[in-house]
Amino acid sequence: MKNNLFIFIFLFSICIKANAQNITQIEYFFDTDPGFGYGLQVTFPPSSNIANLPISASTASLSTGIHQFYIRSKDDSSNWSVTNRSFFYKMPNATSANSNIVAIEYFFDTDPGFGNATFVSVTPAADITNLNMNASISSLSSGVHQLYVRSQDDNGNWSITNRSFFYKIPNATSANSNIVAIEYFFDTDPGFGNATLVSVTPAADIANLNMNASIASLSSGVHQLYVRSQDDNGNWSITNRSFFYKIPNATSSNTNIVAIEYFFDTDPGFGNATLVSVTPAADIANLNMNASIASLSSGVHQLYVRSQDDNGNWSITNRSFFYKIPNATSANSNIVAIEYFFDTDPGFGNGIAVSVAPNTDIALLQIAADLSLLPIGQHNLFIRSRDNSGIWSVTNHMQVEKLQPYGIKLFLQGYYLSSGMMANVLFNQGAELNTSTRVDSVIIELHESAYPFALHSSFKCELHTDGTLTAGAPATALGQAYYIVIKHRNCFETWSANPVMMNSNTYYNFSDSSNKAFGDNMIQVEPNVWAFYSGDINQDNNADLLDMSLLDFDINAFQFGFYATDLNGDGNVDILDRSNSRKQYQQFYFCQSSLNNSMLILKICSHIINVRPAISMYVRETN
Repeated sequence: MKNNLFIFIFLFSICIKANAQNITQIEYFFDTDPGFGYGLQVTFPPSSNIANLPISASTASLSTGIHQFYIRSKDDSSNWSVTNRSFFYKMPNATSANSNIVAIEYFFDTDPGFGNATFVSVTPAADITNLNMNASISSLSSGVHQLYVRSQDDNGNWSITNRSFFYKIPNATSANSNIVAIEYFFDTDPGFGNATLVSVTPAADIANLNMNASIASLSSGVHQLYVRSQDDNGNWSITNRSFFYKIPNATSSNTNIVAIEYFFDTDPGFGNATLVSVTPAADIANLNMNASIASLSSGVHQLYVRSQDDNGNWSITNRSFFYKIPNATSANSNIVAIEYFFDTDPGFGNGIAVSVAPNTDIALLQIAADLSLLPIGQHNLFIRSRDNSGIWSVTNHMQVEKLQPYGIKLFLQGYYLSSGMMANVLFNQGAELNTSTRVDSVIIELHESAYPFALHSSFKCELHTDGTLTAGAPATALGQAYYIVIKHRNCFETWSANPVMMNSNTYYNFSDSSNKAFGDNMIQVEPNVWAFYSGDINQDNNADLLDMSLLDFDINAFQFGFYATDLNGDGNVDILDRSNSRKQYQQFYFCQSSLNNSMLILKICSHIINVRPAISMYVRETN
């Protein structure tokens, strides 16, 4: 258990929107606002912009526990800024950084109070891991319970109380119980033990069991079959359910298909459509039939097909859409033109032309559709092609969204090299063939500024070696402030320290100060350069033995390539990757967001999502 100092240094970047006005006063206070001008004053030289100002804020008079630190500034026109707030935790009686864990206790469901739970025998040590303990559950009722565990150091400080859910199986007296009964029923549960029994040989595991369940008494239509089992302790399994359909008037399991008919668009009634010549059989597959469309008009139509057995039962009527091309004069025509447009059809031939080489089939065509003239927001993209007979294809449609671009700068601890540069990880890991400035992809999320901090949108983009990336905000986010949340495949998810206003000028630099991240959730990789912690390989927001085991497994397997366990991004998973996460694993760092901002004892982080795929159109001429 680590002891924390209770004197905090806060670095704030305070900006006032004004024309050539100076900040002339800064004040701070804890927990309760004394009123504008009555906070604790900070000494500084007046300036129009004050950034990275160190403030020594004494917490000596505060009680142990969670507090709120507030700070604000005033300009020379007497205008006060927004009052900024930050949560922190004052540790009780922290006198030594080398304290030992001397006691561990646990309890179930209800906290009896510190020191009153069941003690676990331990040898005092600074760090206790992989401790096995026997916690008796004999007095607990069957069902879901919670196990709580906490530790105390030699200064009398208690750790956070850790919680884990578990389920106590009712009347479980043997770990080697056998399945002794299986029963089933249809539609309505008659009660445990009252359904139709299936003959089984008792066994610990019964798989691939075939059973005959008679449906003779069921009406035609959809039904539900339920199956469950019981062990030799009298415990019943979950009741499994499956839907099935009983065909009406099915009198023989050996019926043959004797008729097939089809029709277009409008059902003429069973037996009145166009018949297809078939040889009666129990199963007819891959049947080719010629359905004349000569009488149909140009455009979209529906083809329906169904069959009848020798008991007079008709199958489900299957439907398929197709398009009849007008005036089609050649089956070997080429696509000679492709055009696209947004939102409003300018008429055939008046869309934005795409350069193509004439061909009978054009697939996997990538089109760079110019969105520069469109306003921010949702739009409809339409695309169509024309062959050398002058016939246009169906106009294909998809929704696209033009986002407001904004800039972010950040570094990832494991991939950081020096001098403000990261490794070209995608090249090192074999994800691209040539060197580039691309590091990896990250997910940018925007979360609401107020509880419960709901996800507003997300965006997946590429991070470059200089730490820059361009994200996108939807139109609904503009003019509003959101927490910016960064997710990466082997780093702790990290939130911005405060909500950030979304507009055309938005730019957020995580890398120039630790207080740019919620809870100072970053590590200093060079003087005045901060990066996101690496090591959360399984993305559970904890750096623990689960992550370490994944790393050790890949190290022992000599893995190389695109692996999250390659923490330094050199393309190999080896002992060099351990150095990037040793501190996190040793000190059990974990991740919190604004949803959980009352605990700032350890490092903190958070979330966002709104993915906008690149436009890639596939065009094929329809004959």
